[in-house]
Amino acid sequence: MDKNDKYPVGMAYVPWTRWEETYDVHKALMTGTIFPSLDKPWCGMRGGRG
Repeated sequence: MDKNDKYPVGMAYVPWTRWEETYDVHKALMTGTIFPSLDKPWCGMRGGRG
């Protein structure tokens, strides 16, 4: 028995993204996305500002 047989296959859900206005290349590299609507900064404490 292969050691991976005991783990279920993972599945991902990736919703469709509509094309929109994009960040310039420097801002996109700093935030990790070219789309402003996907720019979700991590606050560090379970979604709260801390």
